[in-house]
Amino acid sequence: MIFRVDLGNIGPIDGKTDTRSRREFWVEMANHFAHQRALVRPDTASDLEWEVSVDASDAIAFLEAIEMLEESPEVFDERVSSQRCLGRHFLSSALILHLTGPEGDYRLGPASAAGKFLQQLFLGMNVALPGSMHLAGRFVGELEITPAPPSLTSDLLESAFQHAVQRAWPPLSRLSFGQTWQWLEEELPYTLEVAEHPHHRALLSLLYLSTPGYREADMLLLIAQVLEAFFSDGKQGVGSVLRKRLELVLGAPATHSNWFNKFYERRSRIAHGSAPVFRPRDYTHDENEAVAKYFQCYLAPIDEAFAVLLAILQDLVTHDARQYSFPQEVLRQPRK
Repeated sequence: MIFRVDLGNIGPIDGKTDTRSRREFWVEMANHFAHQRALVRPDTASDLEWEVSVDASDAIAFLEAIEMLEESPEVFDERVSSQRCLGRHFLSSALILHLTGPEGDYRLGPASAAGKFLQQLFLGMNVALPGSMHLAGRFVGELEITPAPPSLTSDLLESAFQHAVQRAWPPLSRLSFGQTWQWLEEELPYTLEVAEHPHHRALLSLLYLSTPGYREADMLLLIAQVLEAFFSDGKQGVGSVLRKRLELVLGAPATHSNWFNKFYERRSRIAHGSAPVFRPRDYTHDENEAVAKYFQCYLAPIDEAFAVLLAILQDLVTHDARQYSFPQEVLRQPRK
């Protein structure tokens, strides 16, 4: 079975991200799946597996077109005109999945397997290179297939990545897709439905945080829960311990050392009921003074917290680890 998945606009959100680097990363991912296929077992109640192969040629062509536009607008216009005559456009891109699986009855069919694979691929792409992949939440030309693919955006991940690189904290870089995908496939089974371990919580939380319309206040609470799971064994009221352990892993920021206090102050206001509640965004105006004040209050802490979450996941991938431990040693000084 073939699924054509709408990716939307996977180009950079602004001129700060190098389009060529992103295209080369997509080529790296495509080359990885050219040599191996993913096996997706979507259902804990069954041993049935779906074999998934990936065709990213349309997405790579989309990024090539953006790169051409940046380098030579005249050539781009000429090329687009010829492509339009063939019925193509460059407003969005697509990913083609080929699924091969069992025949007969099964509780979770190929669309479910495709959806879980897309979640996994979104995580792998955006942990290795934050901002590199979106999912528009629909199959191209297939209106009756259910469930629909996930709708996920990486704009906040890309922005957090850019700002972290500019600040030189937390440490973030482009990782190898193959290394990241191997770690992810070994650590996050497709059958996992409820996350209890810290790294599972971090990965599933990243999916929630990338869902369009997720509230800013909920983002802060969710990231705080993940950080507490990693660095304070899920216990509350140990902010100083959490910060110390976090900086042991990621280093201490040189330019914005008060980020943690601001982040936890916002988290406490939300948890204890003193934070305002924002009207759903479809009916608000960004130039409203109260709206602008709300965003100023939350966007910087969210941006920094996203970067910290990504840096933790990259650190685990780089060191081939799944969690942290902080042993304490007692030394007794002799009297003489």
